[in-house]
Amino acid sequence: MAITKKKILFLGTKMQQAGAQKMQLIQSAWFHKKGHEVISVFLYDNENLSEDWKSRYPFKVINLDVWSLQGNIFGKLLKFLLALPRFYRFLVQNNFDIIETFTHDSNLIGIPLGYLAGIPVRIPAHQGDIEDRIFFWKWLHGRMVNSPLSTKLVVVSNRVKENAIVLEKVRPEKIEVILNAIQTKEPLTDKYQARKSLGWSEKANILVSVGRLSVQKGHKYLIDAMPSVLEKYPNTLLYIIGDGKLCNSLSTQIENLGLQNSIKLLGVRSDVFKILRASDIFIMPSLWEGLPVALLEAMLMECPIIISDVEGIDDVLTHNENGLITPLKDVAILSKSILYLMENKIIRNELGIKAREHILENFSEDEMCKQYEEVFFDLA
Repeated sequence: MAITKKKILFLGTKMQQAGAQKMQLIQSAWFHKKGHEVISVFLYDNENLSEDWKSRYPFKVINLDVWSLQGNIFGKLLKFLLALPRFYRFLVQNNFDIIETFTHDSNLIGIPLGYLAGIPVRIPAHQGDIEDRIFFWKWLHGRMVNSPLSTKLVVVSNRVKENAIVLEKVRPEKIEVILNAIQTKEPLTDKYQARKSLGWSEKANILVSVGRLSVQKGHKYLIDAMPSVLEKYPNTLLYIIGDGKLCNSLSTQIENLGLQNSIKLLGVRSDVFKILRASDIFIMPSLWEGLPVALLEAMLMECPIIISDVEGIDDVLTHNENGLITPLKDVAILSKSILYLMENKIIRNELGIKAREHILENFSEDEMCKQYEEVFFDLA
């Protein structure tokens, strides 16, 4: 049976290079390609990406600019409150059939306003527990999901579903699990050609971590693990990709340990796939996640994985089969895991190969978006 073309709004909180934003843009592109009218909206621009994204994508991208990065909190709140009526009028005037929101903030703003604007299908997404949010915020989110305001809650892993039920008291029948996925067409280039193009030594042991410089990503534990690694393998380099509030703090930590020559903060990069391909080990020492997109991208690039035991991992990795899983905040085991892979090249290569195979077989964007399509149109 032919699917009627719909007008779909995808709403995220802020424009930045991160996992939730990648999921929003992947879905926007997929549904646009299917012939639906898609508008991808963000509440504000956190990394000056607005003009780039507007010109890059074939669907409409809008920065609502409802929040200011400068000024005091009262000015920011005033700007936000004054922008809400404008956003509501936008929803009413566009007569959307479906709204999907991608973060707790955009959920709590977009879903109630979508209900008031008469959008028939209203789907908040849950990317994982947010441990630095106050309890009331999570409680309010759970009440909204359980109410008629929300048609369905999509969660990105089975452990996120469990946490939504336990921590936010979301009713199980309101939840649909759809695992995050990525574009799997990225070619697998020669590893040493990738290194050469980056100007990296073929002889160095290259470790890489990708993620915002925030408490959530746990970079400080990885940095603390490096002295033990460097003691045995002094020709090791750690590159950390990303930017964020902890940039100065992590730089100070690196300096205090005297590791400026071995650990480099590279900031936001546009060549992440090349960096992943050129690296020997990908390390994600996060304290909490949903189902991390950076992990999927590293696996696609056949990069051996070491990751902490966070949400979503059970749906992607099996310990010692296609990656290594370590306890949260355990610097000793993290350093031992790094050394284990550095000492066992055959095992390291096997983990990388199996990781890529697993992604190609199970985590394509097409399969993920088909599941969203089924949810959207079943509810419609």
